[in-house]
Amino acid sequence: MPTALEAELSRTAHDLGTSENEALVHLAQIGAGAAKRQRDLRRVIAKRRAAVSGSKQSGVEEFPSPQEMREAILVDRS
Repeated sequence: MPTALEAELSRTAHDLGTSENEALVHLAQIGAGAAKRQRDLRRVIAKRRAAVSGSKQSGVEEFPSPQEMREAILVDRS
């Protein structure tokens, strides 16, 4: 285990008042959440990039209309 991670693990275990094994699981959960957010963000970026890279409706590679661009930007917003 890298020294920096070992030190963080020890600090986290102390802060949580738990064992280093439980702290390791806690840190792994945080890391897994961060990895999921990054994957989700990459998926949104890919969708938006595909949506604005060209109009598929016309069959001709051209810039999308302003309305198509707005829809692409808002595609995954709730």
